[in-house]
Amino acid sequence: MINFCFQFCFNNIRNLEPDLIVVFSMSHLLKENVFNVPSYGTVNIHYSYLPEYGGPNPLFWQYYDYILDPGVTLHYVDKGEDTGNVIYQRRYRERHLSEKIQGTSSIRNVSF
Repeated sequence: MINFCFQFCFNNIRNLEPDLIVVFSMSHLLKENVFNVPSYGTVNIHYSYLPEYGGPNPLFWQYYDYILDPGVTLHYVDKGEDTGNVIYQRRYRERHLSEKIQGTSSIRNVSF
């Protein structure tokens, strides 16, 4: 069933002929034949200043480690986990960790 679903999704993506795919908060790595479909590649918005806190759940781990100057990274997707070439990075300053708990984190105000 998983292979059928993957093939179905892959065929749909390929048929769309996208110029670019943008992903974020993915729980699984994309396969190479998927992220290579777009002519301009596939990019990921990752909520950490890579290579810091690469991998899943970076917001949780930064909160857990009480990081007050986290960041956001826009990077190309490659075979690795959050290892593609960086397009843009920016740090932001949390005024207080309680903002993360209340859902008013500064990350909403970060713009590319």
